[in-house]
Amino acid sequence: MAHRIAWSVSHHEFTIEDGYYFSTLRRALQRARVQVVTVERLQDAFDAPVLVLNYPEDPFTPEEVNWLRAYVAQGGRLVVLAYYQNEDRVAEILNAVARPFGVRFGYDYIQDPVHKHGEDPYMVVTGQVNGVPNVVRVLLPYAAPVHLEDRETLQVLVEAEATAQAPSGSRVLAAQARHGRGTFIAVGTCVFWDNYAITAYDNLAFAFYLLGVPRDTRQET
Repeated sequence: MAHRIAWSVSHHEFTIEDGYYFSTLRRALQRARVQVVTVERLQDAFDAPVLVLNYPEDPFTPEEVNWLRAYVAQGGRLVVLAYYQNEDRVAEILNAVARPFGVRFGYDYIQDPVHKHGEDPYMVVTGQVNGVPNVVRVLLPYAAPVHLEDRETLQVLVEAEATAQAPSGSRVLAAQARHGRGTFIAVGTCVFWDNYAITAYDNLAFAFYLLGVPRDTRQET
């Protein structure tokens, strides 16, 4: 395998092994020779270059938060994904992890009555993508806004169009921060890479970027 990803189920996250939601993403990663390992303890991911926390429903202890910070500082790529309106307290739970990196998830939503997929304004489509190769337009449904509390160290990856609306004021859908030798990435929605959305626009290429899949191994068609 060319690349290894640890996908956490330690805090009752949505697992990539659930074929109903993630079989398309899983197959695409297999074609790209990516090894995905589900881990039941965060510590089991210590030697994986990428760790995913996809909709964790159980809170993190202070010790776990410190472990995650150290994981990134030592060169890990930590990707955390929330959901709109603080469903299942996921945004609140992830804020304990995100705040040390200068990021906070809002407890509201982003919607766009103009740039949307179909007739649903929560199915936000945007071309405001920064620094992500081969990604021009993405669908990020039912997203919590990402608030940047330290703009000096953070890079906005995706922002909704100017027509979007968010009660808490931020139109940022995804952002990343360098910390030590590693990278922390916050995404406002955990469903942009489910079986419905992953084939829309450039979502698969965006998923591969988030997961750090080397470009020479990607097979995105």
